[in-house]
Amino acid sequence: QNLEFGRETVHGTDLVCRLRDAGFAGLLCIFSANDAVEDAAEYAASGAHLSLGKGMRAQDLVSALKRAYVRHVAKEGGSAPERLHHVSSHLSLQSCASSPRDAAVLGPAAGLQHSP
Repeated sequence: QNLEFGRETVHGTDLVCRLRDAGFAGLLCIFSANDAVEDAAEYAASGAHLSLGKGMRAQDLVSALKRAYVRHVAKEGGSAPERLHHVSSHLSLQSCASSPRDAAVLGPAAGLQHSP
């Protein structure tokens, strides 16, 4: 929920809203240590499809992401394997805060700039 971009802190809920307003149609997830029921409701109200707690076991995180992704793809139309191949071919495991490429992609929608 609280993302550090250089000296700037951005809320994940604000980022989700900006991405949705910019027409992003992909799966939007919030990963936060703040995982109370009230927090999850706030994340959902912002347009996030899923919220994940930082205290979750890796196996549970993967299962929750898979379920949310399959639900999202079914709602949007198309097949999960077809879309997963497309996504994985463009996936970067670098952090947005440390990647100029990711900051450039997200920047216009999120109002972010890369800070080395």
